[in-house]
Amino acid sequence: MTRTRTAGVALLAALAVAGGLAACADDDAGAASLAELQASASASPSLSDDEQEKQQVIEEAEEFLAEFRQVEADAGNDGFTRWPTLANEYWGSELAQGMVPAYQEMAGKGQYTTGAPELVSSEVTDYVAAEAGHEQVEIASCLDTSSLHMHKKDGSEIPLPVDAERSAVVHRLEHQGEENSWRVIESTPQDGSC
Repeated sequence: MTRTRTAGVALLAALAVAGGLAACADDDAGAASLAELQASASASPSLSDDEQEKQQVIEEAEEFLAEFRQVEADAGNDGFTRWPTLANEYWGSELAQGMVPAYQEMAGKGQYTTGAPELVSSEVTDYVAAEAGHEQVEIASCLDTSSLHMHKKDGSEIPLPVDAERSAVVHRLEHQGEENSWRVIESTPQDGSC
């Protein structure tokens, strides 16, 4: 279930922008880095068809999340006015219900961001393949927000909704069918610093 505690916490989720992912987890065998999986796949054809398919799905989810984070960064830097694109192409319906009011509020106040969080670490923490084309991938990221700044309409800076320079956020992505794209169905800021 999507958690939206306050507009400030929703803002943190909205500002969770960063690059690609560093690691992925195997269903039952613990974590293996994406680089290790790719090296294994290219070094030897010993990956089963299921493992190759899983790797491909995770790579697609990672690419979608990187694109999503860039669109979120652009939306914040443009005064939070691009929420219709996020709602129509990136957010799942429950997440959109929580995020649209926060974006509308910030846009209405003329708030905007400069800079962007930098990815410190990221890993796939869950993978669910109930049916082909409807997989879910959960990704936990640690973000450095020290270069991210939020501003009022007049340009004066206002504090971010978190005190720590590093914060964690967990995104859950769901594929929307074999011929469709992904959606971010949950974006949950974690308590404390990472």
